[in-house]
Amino acid sequence: MTVTTTTRIDRSENVFAPPPSGATPAMTSKQAWPAFSSASGAAKQAPGASVQLGLLTSPIGPYCGVSCDSRVVKDGIAYRALNQLVYGYSWLAFPHRHLRSRNWVFVDANTGHMIIGVNAREPVTGY
Repeated sequence: MTVTTTTRIDRSENVFAPPPSGATPAMTSKQAWPAFSSASGAAKQAPGASVQLGLLTSPIGPYCGVSCDSRVVKDGIAYRALNQLVYGYSWLAFPHRHLRSRNWVFVDANTGHMIIGVNAREPVTGY
């Protein structure tokens, strides 16, 4: 499946957008997950997980000198990923609460390396 609309990942600065037409990653989503997960010890995707191909933009913040030299920097902002072709694996974070919040893992579609994971935060209710 391919991302069809631009999505800002809940409570983060990460943006997941549709890939360019004709994008052809070096790996399939079924190849990329084990490439990432074997290093982390996670053999399978989470139950009910979905996967989408898209472009990830994940800012770190203002250029941070030497510690940002290995990062993409554009207009004074350093990025973990800037319009990078990725597979976004997501699953419901709190299915027992019937919320739509999702956890995400973004994996480079060409190398299988994880770029970032974003866990949803459970909303605070009543005091």
